[in-house]
Amino acid sequence: MLLDTKILTQLLREAHTVSEECHDIAATSVLKNLLDEKEKRRWFLSAVVNSEEKKR
Repeated sequence: MLLDTKILTQLLREAHTVSEECHDIAATSVLKNLLDEKEKRRWFLSAVVNSEEKKR
């Protein structure tokens, strides 16, 4: 899940950049919100993985 989230986040960043370059304000806004959600999810998943590794 962590790897999938990292890949999705990267793809969203690329789409966000394209939408900004095309001055598509609506798409840029939606992508920014999705990026924020995925960054939070990525942080959470990283914390869980790190916590599990420390238990070992």
